[in-house]
Amino acid sequence: MHPQLAQRVIDTRVILRDGYRAPLSGRGGPSGYGQWCLPSGTPDTGEVLGADAARKLLEETGVTVCSP
Repeated sequence: MHPQLAQRVIDTRVILRDGYRAPLSGRGGPSGYGQWCLPSGTPDTGEVLGADAARKLLEETGVTVCSP
């Protein structure tokens, strides 16, 4: 019997603070339904992590990230 190797997974979490406030999104899927969490998710194939983080933040909270 051969042990199964773990599959690598990239998951992006977004932390954006405004003083003591941080945007949260409500979970709607079967895992953690009804709980609050930081915007997060798996990048699309070929997507840069920063672009994924900005997309997740917009999709889950409506907050737009502007580059300096």
